[in-house]
Amino acid sequence: MHAAAQCAAASSLESVWNQPIPSNYDVEIIIVDNNDIPTVTSDVIPVPTKFKVSVFHEAKAGLVNARNRVLDEASSADWIIGVDDDEQVESDWLAHFIEAFETLGADIIVAARHLIYAETTSPFIERTQQYQLLKRVKILKCSPRRISR
Repeated sequence: MHAAAQCAAASSLESVWNQPIPSNYDVEIIIVDNNDIPTVTSDVIPVPTKFKVSVFHEAKAGLVNARNRVLDEASSADWIIGVDDDEQVESDWLAHFIEAFETLGADIIVAARHLIYAETTSPFIERTQQYQLLKRVKILKCSPRRISR
């Protein structure tokens, strides 16, 4: 993992570490190192941590392989909440997910995304990228009933 990616991952994890510890829940952070050879170094993971941390190496390149590895490792979990290493979460992110899972009875919950650009980014680039993102979003109308399995 090169220095910029290591810094982004550390920043992402710091935003997760800053979540309040939820009562009545065990939280485990699963990190999947998706490089040919393991590159996640100990300075990414603060010691001590407030949540259990597990690091797994997935040598098969690609986001789909990394995410599938998370699903394999978290197969006994009641819920799986994901965040990528280049994203940061709000201070109440985990609490909102827990509240949603407890009250909505939904099988899948997707969070909103807010893109933050560097101050030097052209407003034209920002508008173009946000427009492209919105074009890919499909709004689905669903009934409030749960889907039977």
